[in-house]
Amino acid sequence: MKMGIFNRFLGSEEKKSIVPAGFDPSLGISAEPRVWDAVISLGGTCQVAHQIKRSGMRLASYPFDWLFSTEPEYVIKAFEDDFKDFLKYENLDEAEKTETEHKRVTDKYYHMIHQHIFPLDEPIADSYASVKEIVDRRVRRLLSLQGKNMSILFIRTDLTEDQALRLGDLLHRKYGKNAHLLVVNHIKEFKMRYIPLNSEYISMFEIYDENENTGQRWQGYDPHWDVYCSVI
Repeated sequence: MKMGIFNRFLGSEEKKSIVPAGFDPSLGISAEPRVWDAVISLGGTCQVAHQIKRSGMRLASYPFDWLFSTEPEYVIKAFEDDFKDFLKYENLDEAEKTETEHKRVTDKYYHMIHQHIFPLDEPIADSYASVKEIVDRRVRRLLSLQGKNMSILFIRTDLTEDQALRLGDLLHRKYGKNAHLLVVNHIKEFKMRYIPLNSEYISMFEIYDENENTGQRWQGYDPHWDVYCSVI
């Protein structure tokens, strides 16, 4: 099913109420939003999956949805080798204690933390088989989209321009000419800015991040997500 990201277009009065001073007009906010067959989180925190879910566009689970993956080089590596070593038991280690209902388990090979899938009250060895089955299913779902040339929007936070270009080129090769990478970089200033890149299939934006600046709302600053996603 085709879909518009966030499935709505902000009206002029609504724009005025949430767009901060200094908003870059080059965003082209009056343009019609594009449509996508799938919108997929690539991390690096749960914020991306949450925002996709909030929009009603998260129609399936994928491997990066609820991961803490702040080292983009390892996201690139996972795609390069088609996730062949993803969540191998010998690469796992329990991270620091957590106050949630799940263990924080580190995949030392890919430098990622699984935060919301290993039960808190079970040893990793006891829950590994069932968790691995779930994660493998999400990986297979992602890999199955390769070569189908579907209209896919991948969203990832906090990349350098070089990392964005490398990851975007890789996704373009594996998922076809209609795959697009949206990069959302968090900044301390209460503003939004479009970063032009030399690519037709990568978009980069800077937005204010409430969690980074106030320690509140890991989900991110909803009004900024709504504004820039309305033009992608």
